[in-house]
Amino acid sequence: MMFKTKFLTLLFLLAAVFVFSIALGAVFVPPLAIIKVILSHFAIVGIPPANDEFDAIIWFVRLPRALTAALAGAALAAAGAFMQGIFRNPMADPGIIGVSSGASLGAVICIALNLSALNIMFMPLTAALGALLASMAVITIARQGNKLPPLRLLLSGVATSMFFGALTYIVLMNIAGDKVKQFMFWTTGNFNTAVWSNVWIVLIPTLLLLLLAYPYLRDLNLLLAGDAQARTLGINPNKTRMLFMLLASCIAASAVCVGGNISFVGLIVPHIARYFTGSDFRRVIPFAAIGGAIMLLLCDLLARTLFNDLSVGIVTSLIGVPYFIALLRRA
Repeated sequence: MMFKTKFLTLLFLLAAVFVFSIALGAVFVPPLAIIKVILSHFAIVGIPPANDEFDAIIWFVRLPRALTAALAGAALAAAGAFMQGIFRNPMADPGIIGVSSGASLGAVICIALNLSALNIMFMPLTAALGALLASMAVITIARQGNKLPPLRLLLSGVATSMFFGALTYIVLMNIAGDKVKQFMFWTTGNFNTAVWSNVWIVLIPTLLLLLLAYPYLRDLNLLLAGDAQARTLGINPNKTRMLFMLLASCIAASAVCVGGNISFVGLIVPHIARYFTGSDFRRVIPFAAIGGAIMLLLCDLLARTLFNDLSVGIVTSLIGVPYFIALLRRA
């Protein structure tokens, strides 16, 4: 099957999953009602809005939640594909560079200082700042002169994650019990409180950074052949690796700050995408982004229906751990 056919099929699957993720729930919403409400809110000036009983459920609850989940899944999958290219390892994901641990520290500080009570945007902002701080620390520690060796990046990521994790638990030990529960709810990943502002938080940076990355995906392809081969073709592997480290960190941070710590999307989806597209990142990235959106939409749908509002991060782990074990056994 040609790549365009596969891509269009995946887009159709995303549209179907998106509609059903909005339709299903405590109250079933017919798909035609969903389309009617969405069109009424995006109608041309002069066309009266739809007077539909499902308007509030769709527009203020389910639609922003579905969009946030889809965009977060796309961001995590794209960041995971970048990380697997940087490390030349199909088992790499954004958690390696400390994004999750940094975001957790930012979130728990926000909870400890009760900043969310002042403005709901403080939680995603502090989480994003923590994620970016952690990734910058990894790059700084791993740098060896002008070089950025993959093994040093890996070990620096492990050390930074452990350090930020220790700081997080120090803060947790000194806050009230109800705030600890709030943090634990966030750190397992969920979209229960998703609003339209969350959509823009993840959409704008993810879209801009993926557009910025696209012209350099050929350089990421050349990294797969090894640093020596990349240099002979005129590519600086260290600069390329640092560029995609920063891009992956920012993209993953935008997802983590709106959905919490969600595991395995960045590991599983790029691996499956390469099965359908080959190793060319110019095809892997868009395929993985759409696949990540589908996976997280399905996991969120399962979490709030079949599992009675379980955290979505737990569902992705239940799916991801068996896949990861199978991948290890094959490797």
